[in-house]
Amino acid sequence: MTSSKPSAKDLLIQAYKYCMHGVWHVEDGGHLNKIVKAANLAVRCFLNKEVQERACSLTYRTILSLVPALAMLFAIARGFGFQNLVHGQLMGYFPAQQEALEMAMKFVDSYLQHASSGAFVGIGLLMLVYTLVNLMSSVETALNKIWGITVDRPLYRKVTDYTALFLFIPVFLICSAGLSIFFSEMMQRVTPVDVSPVVERILKVMPVLPVWFMFTFAFWIIPHTKVHFRYALISGVIFGTLYFVLQWVFIAGQMMVSSYNAIYGSFAFLPLLLFWMQLSWMLVLMGNLMTYALQNIYGFNYTHHDDIGSISQCYLDELTIMTLALIARRFKSDQAPIGKQDLSGEEYNIPLVLVDRVLKRLLDAHLVHRVIVDDETEAYQPAFALELLTLDMVRKRLSHLGSNRFLTVADTKFAQGYAMIKDAPGTTLITQLLD
Repeated sequence: MTSSKPSAKDLLIQAYKYCMHGVWHVEDGGHLNKIVKAANLAVRCFLNKEVQERACSLTYRTILSLVPALAMLFAIARGFGFQNLVHGQLMGYFPAQQEALEMAMKFVDSYLQHASSGAFVGIGLLMLVYTLVNLMSSVETALNKIWGITVDRPLYRKVTDYTALFLFIPVFLICSAGLSIFFSEMMQRVTPVDVSPVVERILKVMPVLPVWFMFTFAFWIIPHTKVHFRYALISGVIFGTLYFVLQWVFIAGQMMVSSYNAIYGSFAFLPLLLFWMQLSWMLVLMGNLMTYALQNIYGFNYTHHDDIGSISQCYLDELTIMTLALIARRFKSDQAPIGKQDLSGEEYNIPLVLVDRVLKRLLDAHLVHRVIVDDETEAYQPAFALELLTLDMVRKRLSHLGSNRFLTVADTKFAQGYAMIKDAPGTTLITQLLD
């Protein structure tokens, strides 16, 4: 009796189960296996990390920072003598909303006038910097959550780094706009015979290069962790291209929604602007998710994703204690402090998500300190003298993580039972705890 071949439905079900669950139990399945893992992890992150809610939050903060951001952009543009170029580029984004943009420009001029003159010049400039730094701090926090980073940059680093970034971005945008205009005019002046097909394609791709650079730069620099450039570049090219397409659709779509003008009048651009900002921030967050997925899959041998969520407390405690033992042994032998990469590497092959969880427990229990080596790399050292790190002491600190004895009424009624739990023999019946 010959066995029947599985139907197409059965094959699809098997493929689905493998892509969703089975792939995580394969230690080394080749390049295709890693691609499936990266796609799986990106989808899981998109669903679990509430990308849409974070995009909404960033859209709201962007609207609050819009006038100060435009004020800094035009202030720097005026310093270079390119204010008309920036004004023209901005009008090109909103071809159907010239009246509303002129009103926004008046707000920007008024903001600059009050921020740069009078008795409150210093306060005005400080508020401008604070608004922009606060926006970038929110962006960094959103990207750090995707990477599982709980510590942001120090305040002084935020002020210096973000201020330099906001000084650089306008100059970069002005230069990229100038290059786009230059290459556009060049394509119009020369005849097709004068330009080879390769050069023609390069000239057509030139406008998207600044977008690729900005997305790659954001995925590589903004998260407060070590991100490999090649993974940021892959995500930057993919989502930079998607953003370029979204930008083209947004500009073209404004001419096709003239009915909004009859409803909203001069504020017709607001729903379109909010929708565009929402989608733009979603692309940024999803690109960061892809960078995170690529680095975890290709940078580390990432496995057993499903088992991590259901890990037993006993196994988690044992893994936490052994991680502390590794940190202490490194310190005792005067070796370099252990980092996440050491635990996630080939020697121990602990999934990075679980490494983050274990190290957070050690930090919360004040058993280790975080140190910075090689400028940006985080590593960990014991927080106590090694002769004090006994097994009983470590177990006690781990067992007391979190808030304790905050239920006043219940704790009063259970006080005798609490004492018995500590001192009674293991054969004590549960019902005796309330006697």
